[in-house]
Amino acid sequence: MISNNNVLRAATTGLVVFGLTACASSGPRTANIVNSPNATVVARQVAERYAVIEVDRAVAQQASRALVETPSFFPDTGPTGVVIGPGDVLQITIVNTRTDGFVDFGGSALSPISTTTLPAQTVSEAGTVSVPPVGRVNARGQSIPAFENALRERLSEVLVSPEVIVQMVDRRSARTTLLGQVRQTGSIPLNEVDTRLVDLIAAAGGTQGRPEDLRVSLSRRGQTRTIPLDTLFAQPRFNIHALPGDVISIEPPEKRLAVVGAGGVNTTLTFNEPQVTLTDALGRIGGFRGASGDRRGIFLYREMPRDVVAAMGTDVSNFAGPMVPTIFRFDFREPTILFVTQNFGVGDGDVLYLADNINQEIASVLAAINPFVPPPRRLIDKELGLTD
Repeated sequence: MISNNNVLRAATTGLVVFGLTACASSGPRTANIVNSPNATVVARQVAERYAVIEVDRAVAQQASRALVETPSFFPDTGPTGVVIGPGDVLQITIVNTRTDGFVDFGGSALSPISTTTLPAQTVSEAGTVSVPPVGRVNARGQSIPAFENALRERLSEVLVSPEVIVQMVDRRSARTTLLGQVRQTGSIPLNEVDTRLVDLIAAAGGTQGRPEDLRVSLSRRGQTRTIPLDTLFAQPRFNIHALPGDVISIEPPEKRLAVVGAGGVNTTLTFNEPQVTLTDALGRIGGFRGASGDRRGIFLYREMPRDVVAAMGTDVSNFAGPMVPTIFRFDFREPTILFVTQNFGVGDGDVLYLADNINQEIASVLAAINPFVPPPRRLIDKELGLTD
């Protein structure tokens, strides 16, 4: 004789399978796209390793410290030196001396020194400047001392023991751009060899706002790195030399957190506060919506430094490279979990996934098939081993 439980179990399973297969489609199915004779499919075996770490208060504090203590920034390449390029504005002074003197018409006397300052001029696209009486002289790619020596040699052909002084009036060929919350934005010439990021901020009159409320972003050769501004001021290793073409932006911090899953709203949250916790993020999305979320399945995805993951008790020997794909898991059945989330800092680019409750998925299918028959929730819980 077949028990009522077995009949109900079989009926429930059949309804679930039927409901899942009978759902209306809002577009082409996966098989229609992938298996079409007109498709050229490039298949790959995706088997990336990752670490899953159960989060307690200690792990939360370690993960939060890593956001501040190990920021990613450009290394210091050292000073590049000042070289002359097209567009630069130079002023050249020629000094000549002789024992019998030169006529000083202003003082009606003889002077042993003759000084001639040429009008400031822009280095041409060809890299040359005009220096009477020797004509056009190449200046491109030379440092100021090297160009002075080159001019001295050329002028020695027509003058006796000349001296040359070259001054960079405006270095237009090598500039950085400073934007955002500084008192004076714009393009800044790199006239000095030893010009660092803090020097540029100071030259712009300082920041508009407290350093702890701002961040500095440096865009260099197609890549951008960002650190807190107070970190730049406090740690000299981040105060690197500026390079031609750098774009530096001083702005309030902006953290982006993607939220997907059972939270009721799939969205990207933007925070302008320097420090944001997971509790703040969950409050912004309203937490779980009804019974759709799995209290054991709150996951946060983040690339973590290898040494930090190892300090959390994870074997990192199977991971190559300095970063480890890490999934942090939060169990909201624990009464003290909100203390944990309050200590867990959210980083820019994190992904928060709220897993679905399997009971809710089955209940939704059954409700769609027959809204007049409530789903046997307790029976499903028992059979699937999901009762608390």
